[in-house]
Amino acid sequence: MARATRCGALVVAVWAGLAGARAAVAATERPSVVVHLDDRAQVPLQDLARAKTEVQHVFDAIGVEIGWAGRRLPVPVGGSHSDEGPSRHLSVTLAINLEPPARGATGCALGLAAPALASAWVFYNRIVDTSRERPIDLTIVLGRVIAHELGHLLLPPGSHSNYGIMRADLDLAFVNTDRFTDDQAKKLRAGLNGGL
Repeated sequence: MARATRCGALVVAVWAGLAGARAAVAATERPSVVVHLDDRAQVPLQDLARAKTEVQHVFDAIGVEIGWAGRRLPVPVGGSHSDEGPSRHLSVTLAINLEPPARGATGCALGLAAPALASAWVFYNRIVDTSRERPIDLTIVLGRVIAHELGHLLLPPGSHSNYGIMRADLDLAFVNTDRFTDDQAKKLRAGLNGGL
């Protein structure tokens, strides 16, 4: 009887240890976002690769993994589970927008986000024009605009801030223009971990 009790206690201890180890691994895993990029603007491949690196740089700074996928969202809006575990799936379309920016609109109109659709549009021709007006690397601007629009898809409404990546207007002269604020980073990670 004592031997059976010891074996039972050992099984419980091993099971608890494994459960604890799984919880520790889950706690250290970085939340992830899969971005389905549809390049309808025909951005040169080298520029697109550098812009993706900039997006990853912005999200690495807050502990969020960015993955890239094909053109369209193959899953229901709002998220899915991939073979690698739970990931949030979002769509970004690089487009040419020949419409003038709307009167009275805030921001620089380089992109547009529709959180209800888990989709954003980035207007490549306007980014090219902006980079011509200022001595700014086009790929940096493109990457930061993509990161900004992803921020709108991942943060609650009204997420513009006075500084950082979520400024309403593009101003690369400010400090840390490639970063989310600490509060935004916390909300973004919490939303991803909670499966919003």
